[in-house]
Amino acid sequence: MLGLMLASRVVVDSGGLPDRHAVRYARDAEAQMIREPRQDGSCLALFSGTDAPVYCRQSHPGERMIALVGDSHAHVLFPGVSELAASKGYGTLLLANSGCPPFDGAVTGRNEAERTTCARSIEVILSALERDGRLAAVVLASRGPQYLDGKGFGPAEANYNYPPIAGRGRDGLASPASPSQAFARGLQATIDRLERKGLRVAYFLQVPELGVPARDCLSRPLTLTGMRDGCAVSHAVYRTRMADYRGLIETIRAADRSLIMIDGERLFCSNDRCRGLRDRQLLYADDNHLSVNGSRLVAPLIIEALGL
Repeated sequence: MLGLMLASRVVVDSGGLPDRHAVRYARDAEAQMIREPRQDGSCLALFSGTDAPVYCRQSHPGERMIALVGDSHAHVLFPGVSELAASKGYGTLLLANSGCPPFDGAVTGRNEAERTTCARSIEVILSALERDGRLAAVVLASRGPQYLDGKGFGPAEANYNYPPIAGRGRDGLASPASPSQAFARGLQATIDRLERKGLRVAYFLQVPELGVPARDCLSRPLTLTGMRDGCAVSHAVYRTRMADYRGLIETIRAADRSLIMIDGERLFCSNDRCRGLRDRQLLYADDNHLSVNGSRLVAPLIIEALGL
């Protein structure tokens, strides 16, 4: 009894042994669920007034830069890519919208006002890229299936309700194109604009969606198992979900051999499962966005594909 009392006193006096391995692991995992800042002063200074994109960051600005461009899935690539690019002597510029990929002639939105705002935001990003003489390459990254069918994935997005992507002409009028046509044509138009400026262009394919909150990947700290059954998606389900989207990107790549296609599937999937943990590191910040760990995992693949 005396021994138990002394041990209990040690635990109480130390605040519950906060540095024990299990608690440190849980604390580190919790930090991965916090998204990186959306903007910084260095990037905002490139724009006037309120024109800056929702996601606007700049790291190690200099004479040689790469740009991460897209929606929130471009934003989450920034930590790992900017770190690795800096080690190669390149700065990184992030220009991205939220739920509105910068595809020229394609918009998203629940109503005309939102679609008009999306179109304006797209042009702000593309114009900024065209006038930035520091850029050597652009990496496009966006969510895919959700734009094509307007449906989310898994229990985390069971109530998702947002219209799919739509075509929009230069006159601002809606196009009769299907969502798949609008996505493909808009992406191709963006690629064409960037390649006309002499930029290397790459497209980073969407990583697997978990369909559940990233927290579901973690067991209770004292178990030390580091994984729960809900932290994996069937490879077959993932492939079915991504089939039309990946088919569109592959068709564009077949027609434009200069486009670099970056596929991180093998980093997340093996055998019959795609997992949200690797070596007990949480790779996701939520049900579909990468964590900082996740961005560091895919960064070497991106930098290598660009030839940096």
